[in-house]
Amino acid sequence: MKTRPLFWHLFPAILCIVLITLSAVTWFAARSFREFHYDRTRSSLESISRVTSLHIKAYLADLQTVEVSDVCRSIGEATGTRLTVVSPTGHVIADTDHSASNMDNHSDRPEIRQAWKAGVGSRIRLSGTLQEEMMYVATLVRIDNKAVAVIRVARALNDINQAVGLLTKRMLLFGLGVVALGALLAMFITRRITFTLNHIKAGSKAYAAGDFSHHLPSSNVAEIDVLTSTLNRMAEELHDRIATITRQRDEQNALLSCMTEAVLAVDTERRLIKVNASARELLQIPEIAPGEIPIAEVIRNADLLNIIEDALEADEPVEGEILIPEREQHLFAHGTALTDSENRHIGAVLVINDVTRLRRLATMRRDFVANVSHELRTPITSIKGFAETLLEETSDPDSNEARFLGIICKQSDRLQSIVEDLLALADIEDSTEKKSIEFHTVPIARVLENAVGVCLSAATAHNIKLAVDCNSSLETMANIQLFEQAITNLVGNAVKYGLADTTVFVSARVVENCVEVSVRDHGPGIASKHLSRLFERFYRVDKSRSRKLGGTGLGLAIVKRIALAHDGHVRVESELGKGSAFFMSIPYDPSKQVSASAGHGDL
Repeated sequence: MKTRPLFWHLFPAILCIVLITLSAVTWFAARSFREFHYDRTRSSLESISRVTSLHIKAYLADLQTVEVSDVCRSIGEATGTRLTVVSPTGHVIADTDHSASNMDNHSDRPEIRQAWKAGVGSRIRLSGTLQEEMMYVATLVRIDNKAVAVIRVARALNDINQAVGLLTKRMLLFGLGVVALGALLAMFITRRITFTLNHIKAGSKAYAAGDFSHHLPSSNVAEIDVLTSTLNRMAEELHDRIATITRQRDEQNALLSCMTEAVLAVDTERRLIKVNASARELLQIPEIAPGEIPIAEVIRNADLLNIIEDALEADEPVEGEILIPEREQHLFAHGTALTDSENRHIGAVLVINDVTRLRRLATMRRDFVANVSHELRTPITSIKGFAETLLEETSDPDSNEARFLGIICKQSDRLQSIVEDLLALADIEDSTEKKSIEFHTVPIARVLENAVGVCLSAATAHNIKLAVDCNSSLETMANIQLFEQAITNLVGNAVKYGLADTTVFVSARVVENCVEVSVRDHGPGIASKHLSRLFERFYRVDKSRSRKLGGTGLGLAIVKRIALAHDGHVRVESELGKGSAFFMSIPYDPSKQVSASAGHGDL
């Protein structure tokens, strides 16, 4: 639809209202003027007819028609009217303008018929004799309460019609002047309104262009002032908000540009909406306008795209490793979903770190430990062998020589245990790195019984009982050797640090889609300050006691690495004087059902 300026909406409407109003007033005034004069003329004619009837009653009683004609003529000349006297039969008895004998029968005249019925009749019509518009008023004449004739008085309406026409012309001329004045006034009002609206339009365009310094002026119209004040306030708020958003954007860009980590953000349509310089360099992303190109067109790494998909779908943060084979780069990504005020996902942000150097250092460290451990096995074995040979040849077992040789043998055993644990730990880490660990369906109860069987002799020596609580049908996917080694380490620690005449409880159950194995002892317990570091390598709570008991400080670290290799975790609960409980959890295969019964036993 074609639009028109506001002026052409208001001005014609106001002009039409003025024209319609003046037309209605002119028509009503002319009609009222005509009706007023018609009423006065009718009353005057009725009075003349009644006066005439008083003068002619005597002549009508004696049928003196000549005298009746004379009276009518004299009254007609005096009043400027035409008088006609009609008999009950309709014959004209007398007329002021024509001979009665030559006139038609008047019984069919409407005003005369009305007078015979109601006593008075009136009508405005064209006279057939004079060919003029006339007003007729007929009055019944009674003598001795008997209707004897009708006196009709007529007067031409030319003067009244001319006066009404003149009045109408004058009112029309006056109305045209009023219309012209109204048009000017309408134009002034319309121009004033459109002038103010043009200011508002100009201000709105300035606001749309980003110029919020433009201030809309006030007017004398309350409604428009409310609008202008609202727009001015809106401009101020927009200026403040845009300034805040601009400042936050600049701060964000400065922060992102200073970050060594690669940061990128995508929307729900998988389009790249934010990327910092580190991400462009690390992922070799070209310079593109944000939000235009899908992320899959600029990044072809499947691992990274999978992490982005997981971050978009998950409610919790996700993590993952990314390998770029062509550059032998290892990246670590941390992703989280972006949500709006209604907690709906609107995108995801990823923070990526280049861990290639750390991986290389870790590999070097692991290789170094493995190589050193391998190299140490031979000299340690030799030292132990020579020390044992010398000890066997010593004649006096209580001599200092025998005592020193015993210390050498004992420390050799300890060194050998440390080397074996270091090699085991390096082997687990290497297998995890290469993803070469094989998983099979493992009966949990059998693994627990095997681990307890390994530690049974040490438990008997310490006068400690071992109790197993596990459902015989509980199974999951795991590496049976690593899993059994982890449980053996936990049970061995419980026996090693447990108190005599107590029981170590070993149990397994399903908790939140994980198989959780717990080992509880009644030892001295561990202070809370040590719990967070308990699974670190070579960390000991009581160093002197640990060495005395022959601990290497690597048993719990091995348990932790085995749990991580199974995508699981470890934790510990302990309190001084109340014993400790170690937990190892690995994912549970829901296809394996657990029966209602559980097995119990003491070994």
